Parts: sequence; C-alpha cells; structure tokens
Amino acid sequence: MNGFKALVILLLILVSRTDCRAHPISVSDVYVECQQERLLVRIEVFTEDLYLFHNLPLGDDNALSVQTVQEGVKLHQTFLAERFLILNRNGDRLEPKFLRADTQDLPNEPIPFEQLMYFKVFYEFEFTFQDRPEYLTFLHRFTGEKVVLPAEVQVKVKPLQGRREQKILLPDQPWTIHLAAIEERGAADADMSPQEILEQRQTETLGIQSYGATYAFLYIEPNEIRLEALVPLATLLGSLDVELEPDGKLDLDDQTQLKSDVEAFFQKNVSLQFEGREQDLMTDRIEFFGVALRDFSQQREPEVVSIANARVGIILSAPVSESISSGQLTWDVFNEHLYEVNLAIVQGEETTADMIRPFDGQNVIAVNLSSESLAGRSSSTLEAENTELTERLDELRAESLQDLRWLWGGAGLSLVLLIVLLLIRRKLPVAAFTGLLVLIVAADIAIGVGLRQQMLEARREVADLTGDGPDVVADLLGQIYQAVNLRDEGAVFDQLSKVADEELLRELYLEIRESLTIESQGGSAGKAGRVDVGACELVDANVEDLDHLKFSYLCQWTVPGRLEHWGHIHERANSYTARIQLSPRREESDWKWEMTRIDLQNVDQSPVKTSVRRF
Repeated sequence: MNGFKALVILLLILVSRTDCRAHPISVSDVYVECQQERLLVRIEVFTEDLYLFHNLPLGDDNALSVQTVQEGVKLHQTFLAERFLILNRNGDRLEPKFLRADTQDLPNEPIPFEQLMYFKVFYEFEFTFQDRPEYLTFLHRFTGEKVVLPAEVQVKVKPLQGRREQKILLPDQPWTIHLAAIEERGAADADMSPQEILEQRQTETLGIQSYGATYAFLYIEPNEIRLEALVPLATLLGSLDVELEPDGKLDLDDQTQLKSDVEAFFQKNVSLQFEGREQDLMTDRIEFFGVALRDFSQQREPEVVSIANARVGIILSAPVSESISSGQLTWDVFNEHLYEVNLAIVQGEETTADMIRPFDGQNVIAVNLSSESLAGRSSSTLEAENTELTERLDELRAESLQDLRWLWGGAGLSLVLLIVLLLIRRKLPVAAFTGLLVLIVAADIAIGVGLRQQMLEARREVADLTGDGPDVVADLLGQIYQAVNLRDEGAVFDQLSKVADEELLRELYLEIRESLTIESQGGSAGKAGRVDVGACELVDANVEDLDHLKFSYLCQWTVPGRLEHWGHIHERANSYTARIQLSPRREESDWKWEMTRIDLQNVDQSPVKTSVRRF
C-alpha cells in the first residue's frame, strides 16, 4: 500500500505540473474543433516522442539525424491514427483521416538528444460522421517499450458553441463529454451566472456531472447502512484480473461473468465495523450503465455497453440493530487510476460532502447512527396518551363487576319473592296477587334498565375521553409505515403486530407496499416518509361491550414515498381517506390502542418527482 501511495503522489505531482521541462516521458496536446459535419483534430507532440515510441537510433554525435526524424514523423502518423481514439456513445470508433503533418518547427540539422523536448511536430486529422454524435469519448494508448511512467495527453475540445472542455488523459483512461448538452446550453450560458450554470448542469446530469469520476453515497438510516458506488468501468478494470480492451464492448454474457469479479473485489476492499466488530455487507445490486443513462434506478432492459464510457453501479448494505450507536466504513477500492472518490454522506435530510483518498486515514468514514431507531418503537399506550381515560377504564371494569353483582342480587331477590308469592297465592285475592307480580317484575326490569343506562352513560363518557384519538391515529399510522420500511419481512410483521389486529396485518402490508411502489423505477418500493394526518373525526363509538370497545374515525392523511439511489431522489405523495377503527386492549399492566379495521375510501397519488442530492 505504501508503494501505491508513493505512485499516486508522484502521478498527482506530474499531472499538476505544466512546465514542459518537468513533464513525464511523453506529453502531448490535442486540440479538437467541433464542426458541423466533422471533428478537426490537431495533435502536438515533442520530437522526444518520436525517439521514445519508435526506437529511433541516435548517431555517433548522440543526436537524431534529419532523415531519422523524418522517418519518425511518418511512423508517428500511423501511431497516432491507431492509438488516439474517438468513440461515439455506443463505443464505435470514428474513423480518422490524415490531413497533414506540420514540421516547420523542426530544424534542418540533427537534433541533440538533450534538445528533443525543444521541438514539436503538428499532426492534423479529421473525423467525419453522418449523424452528429451526442457523446464523445476520447481515449489514447500512447505506450511503448521504453515508457515506464504513463504518457500524458491534454485534450482540449472546442464545441460549436459554449465553453471549451479540457482534460488530461493517461493511457487507457477514457474521457467522455456530452457534446449535445454542451452545445445546447452554450448560447444560454452567456446570459447566466456561474451559480445558475452550476445549478442547470446539476439538474441536467442528476448530480453526476463527470463521466470519469467515481462517486460513493453512504446512506445512514435507522435500520440500515447502505453504500452505493458508481465507478467508470475502464477505471475499475485497473483492479480486476480480466482481459478486456478499453475500446471494446461488454455484451450481456460478459456482464454476467464480470459481476462476480466486481462483487468479490468490493467485498474484499470495503469493510464495515460496528463498535469494533466486523459486519458483513450484503451485495444488493450490480449493474452496468451506458453513458446516456442518467437515472440509474430507471426501469430498463439490459444492453450492451461500451467499456470506454460505461459505468458500474454497486449497492452494498447491512442491517442496523437499535443497540448499535456507532461504526466505521473503510474503503480500499483504489488503483493507479482511482485515487480519489467523491463521497456524499446522507443521514435523514442532511447531506455532507467529502473526498475519499488513500492517505492519512481519509479512506475511513465514521458512522454515527441515529439514537432513535424506528424499529425500536413500541405501540402507543393509553396511559401515555390519556391518563384520565386509562383510570376511567379501570374504574369501569370495577363498576361492571359491581353492576353484575347488583343484577344477580336483584335477580335472586326477585326469584325469592316470586316463589314466596306463588306459595301464598291462594291466600291472596287475584288482584293483589297480580299487582304484586307486576311490581316484582317491574322492579327487576327497572333495576336492569337503570344499571344498563348507567353502564351506557359511563361508556359514552369513555367515548368523550377519546379526544386524543386523532393523535393516536397519527401515531399508529406512523408506526405502521415505519414498520413497512424495515428490510426483513419478519421484522415488518413483528412491528405491525404491535399496533394492528392480526387479521389486518397482511392487508395493511400489501396496501402500503403497493402505494409506495414506483413503476418507472423498475417496480421498486420506496420508503415512507413522515405521516401527515389532516382531518380526523370520531364518527362512531361502540361502547356496549367493555371488552370490545370500538371507536371509528374518518381520517385523511398524506405520506410521501421516496426511492433514492446514487443521489437521485424519486418522490411521490400518497393521500388517503379512510375509516379507521381503534380498540383499547389490556396488555399486562397497560392499556394499548390497536387498529382493528381500516376501510379505504379514496387514494390519490401525485406524479413522481425526480430531484438530486445537493452536496
């Protein structure tokens, strides 16, 4: 690793230097002028390149003769035509046509070895096309037997309109530009501020502005740690033991085979620890994206991609238990072409930008987990929501037992009186007997009716004490949606069982999962956000059976569904109107609310809105 760090430092120093006398072994400049039906390309090379790449012999005077230099000029013409590549979006080469070699800078005398870097040769090529390319990928393969350090080529592209683009390229490291977008916004840029231009490009590219940079998104969620990486395929190949040409194509069979190599490499070089203990990372997804794809979650058919401009998306994740408070992620995915990574740490609505580099611990990211775990919340207790209601329910239970005693006592007394009355019936006139019988029955009925009325009034009092019902509905709905956000289906139903009736569980789960599904994103289900309960009114209270009290509320609520990968946020609001039935249940020493029925009356879904993380 120390040798690799030294090499990276040396490369950074070499790339950042502009003095030609301090350049690596080969430094070339390429100027690309975009015209309507062709690209006019001018390549400037030092005579030193002729010597290095073609093994030109030095004379006895340690100099290159005029004839040897001219031979080198011709050899390098073929070298450039074969090894400086321009590809379209599909990875097909634009064919070069040689126009001329300008050698006016060369002296008419031998060039001493120590002066080879003082003179240049200028080559001109044209690359024609029938259909104007939307994307251009530039790639060079300037290597030779004597070249130890990478050759460096600075490519400068002048579009038909808009700002010039430029990039320093190393061998087999492609650079891709969206030519159509550059030219389309060229006229508009003149009237925009730098901040407005940045905002526009951020929107156009969905936050991924460079085709050659590596991006990582670390999502820290209450129930999950998720790392999503987006790496140029040509860059990643520097770490994989596979034989693929950078200017080739990757078909579907090759993609399937390469996925296992990519997975093994990331599993080996990315690690997660929770409080000092190693945590396994699961590979959720590996995909290959063509250069034209911006929304990496979008539903699409697999396609052949160009190795030069394709990108690899990988998602690794690990569940988080509520007992974990901290951890760290270590990223060791580096090679000679990949020495820094654009990192976004996403926790809730907060996004932090950083860089990952293989120096001074910059590849170790601290993970501070939220103290409030969604999975750890228990169902609402009546005691927490309404102490008065809790106490009255306990009183009602005691009163009910007393009422039952009165009823049984009254019934027993009535039975005794009735028996006595029957025994003395012959001694009483018919009218007296009938009057006493009616009196006993009426008294018994009066006691029963009175006690029943008393019980009903007490239960209506309970209904009056449910003024916090809307808050309870909001709390239960929040817990239900949070439960559905869990990764494991078993954990989902464990959490749902705490707040919903068993017969309602699967119906609730399927309904919510369906409402959170975003079809345009491959049918993936998003995660529910915070529930916003609007109107919620008590419309019915069934209080006759103390053990099965039922309170029905007509409620309206809205909950956003969000699906996010690689910084692309897809959101849709789901609005509901439903009749929700709640019942209090005694569990050990607590009364708890439980949702026992839900009748959906209306569901509205807003259009999917796509945005990007700002970092």
